[in-house]
Amino acid sequence: MHAWGFFKTLQLPLVLHNLEVGKEGIRVEDEPSSSNSLDEDGRAGSSAFIRSFRLLMNCHKPSLIGLLEPHISGIRADKVVKKLGFTYSHRVEAEGFSRGIWLLWTEDWNVDVLTNHRQFIHAKVRYKSGDEFLITMVLAGHFNAILRVDERKGGSSSHMGISCDFINWVSHADIRDLDFRGPAFTWQHGSLFERFDRVLCNEEWHHYLLEASLFHLPRISSDHRPLLMHLYYPSQALSNVHPFKFQATWLTHESFKQFVKDNWRQRECFMRTVASITEDLQIWNKEIFGHILKQNKVMLARIKGIQRSLEKIFSSNLYELEIRLKKELEIILQREEIH
Repeated sequence: MHAWGFFKTLQLPLVLHNLEVGKEGIRVEDEPSSSNSLDEDGRAGSSAFIRSFRLLMNCHKPSLIGLLEPHISGIRADKVVKKLGFTYSHRVEAEGFSRGIWLLWTEDWNVDVLTNHRQFIHAKVRYKSGDEFLITMVLAGHFNAILRVDERKGGSSSHMGISCDFINWVSHADIRDLDFRGPAFTWQHGSLFERFDRVLCNEEWHHYLLEASLFHLPRISSDHRPLLMHLYYPSQALSNVHPFKFQATWLTHESFKQFVKDNWRQRECFMRTVASITEDLQIWNKEIFGHILKQNKVMLARIKGIQRSLEKIFSSNLYELEIRLKKELEIILQREEIH
């Protein structure tokens, strides 16, 4: 799974790629790539993927998402997209070696899809309250190639994985590899680590959005890290006021019915009654369910720390601990899930 969260931006042409570097430079791949973004349990149609996705959404709250290689299409993909909870979406269907690309966004964005291809989506996106800013470009995705020696660790020493074609293409196109925060590698297979996933942009985009930051998030149900990007712009501020919404998870808590019974105070005006219980529910939700999100964030931080340590010195004990923590996190997420 790959995930990008875009916040507070202006008009932004976006290209989500799943490309392979060939002798001609960057080309769409005709053969299956050397790595799958999702394992069998982490494909977009699986419960494990949906739980992991919701966890990342709750922790980071992105408003625009790109998913590469979901591996599903058609009616099954329709059902999954609906479960993910985004207002709008656009898809390149999975077909053959082309494993699909999904673009999901909230009502905060205007999205204009310019080009649709089995290996990429080219779209222009603009935050609705933002001014127009033209001639910008950002490329995000799994390029299946590395630019430097330090972007690979482990594996066969005879195969370093550096692509001269990729290096030349980046240089000739005059684009920048965006700096990131977090662990150095985005893909792992056993003791082999590589940075396959990145965000590239041109100089004009980088100059205008100097505060943009890219984060490598923990791997959960995939051998690839999700990528989280924040785009900051001083004149825009997202409101911290969110409309009240009934949470289905409340029904699973043993004290919810009794809480409503104890706090439902009939007033002369029905709307005042609703307003009163709404305030009480918001406090109750924070006290009861707030610690669950905190627990999940702590678990993610532990997994991220172990993954960072494994990148420095591979240890079978640490690797087994990472697997065990992921299983524990999966159990926690299963308990929270509504059946």
